Amino acid sequence: MGTSGLRDWKIQRLSAVILALYAVYLLLMAWGHTTDFESWVLVFEHPSVRASTIVALFALLFHAWIGVWTITTDYLKDTVVRLLVQGLVVCLLGGYGVWGFMIVEGMV
Repeated sequence: MGTSGLRDWKIQRLSAVILALYAVYLLLMAWGHTTDFESWVLVFEHPSVRASTIVALFALLFHAWIGVWTITTDYLKDTVVRLLVQGLVVCLLGGYGVWGFMIVEGMV
């Protein structure tokens, strides 16, 4: 009982587009502006920048999970090892997601 490969492919491509757009967005914001710490703090206080950063963060997490899932299902044939690796990655990605969200929202 697996998931749809086409669905995973679409999610990974969509997340890649989101990440590319976010990278261009950050580069355009930095172009010609002072890039010291204080100016970036001011930039990231704007609600639209915080929202786009959170969207990019979760796009990165989905992108990473699909990539890891694909690699582990293709190359790790031992079910126990595969599930352990996938479980570890899920825990790490979940932790990174919470941590990233807390950073963007100023909780850290």
